[in-house]
Amino acid sequence: MGEALLIGALVISPWFYGSVEESARYALCAVLFAASTLYLWPELRGGRLPRGAAAGAAFPAFALLQILAGRSVAPLLTAEAALVALAMFAVWMSIDARSGSTSTNSARRLALALLAVCVGEAMFGAFQWSTDKRALFGQRSELQTMPFGSYVNHNNFAGLVSLGVPLALAMSIGDTRRSGRLGPWGLALLGVSVGLGITVVASGSRGGTIAMAAGLIVFVWLFTVLNGRRPRGGLRKWPLIAGVVVAVLAVRAVPTPTLSRFALLLDSSGTFGYRAAIATASFDAWKERPFLGYGLGAFGDAAAPFKQGFGDVRSERAEADFIEIAVEGGLVLCLGFLAFGRFCWREARRTMERERSRSGRWLRAGALIGCGTMLVHSFFDFGFRIPANALAFSVLLGIATASLEPPPLRAAPWRGLLLCSFGAGIFLAVQLSAGASGERAALSRKTPESRLQALQPLVDRHPYLENARRQRAIAWMTLAYSKDGYEPTRLARARRDLESALRTRPQWGEAHADLAWVKYFEGRSDEARGEMAKAIQFDPTHLGIGLARAQLLAWSGDVSAAISELSRLRKRNPQWSREHAREVASSWTKDAALLAAIP
Repeated sequence: MGEALLIGALVISPWFYGSVEESARYALCAVLFAASTLYLWPELRGGRLPRGAAAGAAFPAFALLQILAGRSVAPLLTAEAALVALAMFAVWMSIDARSGSTSTNSARRLALALLAVCVGEAMFGAFQWSTDKRALFGQRSELQTMPFGSYVNHNNFAGLVSLGVPLALAMSIGDTRRSGRLGPWGLALLGVSVGLGITVVASGSRGGTIAMAAGLIVFVWLFTVLNGRRPRGGLRKWPLIAGVVVAVLAVRAVPTPTLSRFALLLDSSGTFGYRAAIATASFDAWKERPFLGYGLGAFGDAAAPFKQGFGDVRSERAEADFIEIAVEGGLVLCLGFLAFGRFCWREARRTMERERSRSGRWLRAGALIGCGTMLVHSFFDFGFRIPANALAFSVLLGIATASLEPPPLRAAPWRGLLLCSFGAGIFLAVQLSAGASGERAALSRKTPESRLQALQPLVDRHPYLENARRQRAIAWMTLAYSKDGYEPTRLARARRDLESALRTRPQWGEAHADLAWVKYFEGRSDEARGEMAKAIQFDPTHLGIGLARAQLLAWSGDVSAAISELSRLRKRNPQWSREHAREVASSWTKDAALLAAIP
């Protein structure tokens, strides 16, 4: 039952946009906790505890340390991120404890399920790309940045499918070594590997293509190691030959417009410029808190004060997992992951050397290289923040490290603690999923009255929904207006909601700006200007916040300060046109000298 649940989650999760939407993400976590519990039950009933339990417990323990030490700038986001990470660790520790000590059949079924979903994604992506490149499931949205497969972004698609390239290739070699010839099954797996590789390049993901090429090079090196030979002499040429062959096939199979994206790899005006700017802001943020970081899941609030441009984008992700880990967890988390990676590498090599089955050995090798492919991809994207991709990585890592010996015997209290942790994870994940689903339904309502009617009981039942609380405050503020002025009771309710949200997210610039407007409408202009100054401090490049501050200054009678704010905003966001800035300013003044001061 546990294996069936796990395979079902592995196959289904990518089709809900990679399960990035909050209700889907938390529902997936609940399923993973339940699947891990059932999958581990034979070991737990026999008095054994998975060896990965300590590593799994370290992550939520670190998050708790950040919260109790006051180092997290968003404690609720930190707790939620720790819950998701624990669900992924639960998958790894359950597969690590069961797959190697029983047989390779379970690991092979998981691997085939992953390949099946990769093939399905590749076929769907190719079909969709040939019909409408901007549509996803027949619909268009501003959030869909170059969709491919079932993902809103092609980089996330490449992060998943690139895992399958070395996995299918390794399983093909394993089948050939086991049977002594290249049979139909081995040939089919070889075709799957080539097809997935071409689809990764066709998606236009430069990071995914680089990661896949690196994985293939490592694969050739590991091929020589597993065959007992050192990669010297003529064997050194094989990585280069393999890379050339893949490149030629990709050029022949992929249209020229897609390949032209690779020529713009270092274009500073495009995605490279944005990634470089976010990396610079992340480094500046890290220097402020290098040891414990800003809290898991809090990258958006942590990096915003250090951004120097691109204010039209709310940067919730660092565009590179390693950078995000350093900002959120500091040196402590980085060193912890390095120690965990060293353990996994050592165990994977040891088990491959001791594995008697040739197909099982190559299955482990393919899983290990697939994990390495995603690690390389993490230098260019945030695949570990996509739940479906993180789940695929956890499954492959469990297959690669699965011990051939059963887990050690442990006292009952430790096993009971693990079961209680998984049970609590199921309960919390279900609660979070229900809250996120309710929030999504409430925010889909069009009028402030209907939105407030839905948000009122929702926030009372789920007080941890900070964005829902902020939206309820905005609804109260909107409904407070009338021809006779602003109704003070409704403004007070909006203020209480925003102050409550800021107690748990003190660096949330947008909430500070909303609170500034509430105080302004209450007649507390000085406090409103101070609150707006905080909003600028915590998100200096945000176009909406900058315009709000300029508007507030102008309405307060300080037009010159409002013009200065527009000038500052223009310098931080050169993509915002001078004409638009002057059009905004012309609603406050007709003074040509003031308007000319806007650069």
